[in-house]
Amino acid sequence: MPLEMVKPEEQQLKKAIRKVMGIFKSSLFQALLGRY
Repeated sequence: MPLEMVKPEEQQLKKAIRKVMGIFKSSLFQALLGRY
């Protein structure tokens, strides 16, 4: 399977992971800001 062929489900999964990572990073950042 060539790497260029990305299934729609995989794109949605990547989007979901990116969204979760963004939420995680922002909440972690806020926790660090709240600590100081």
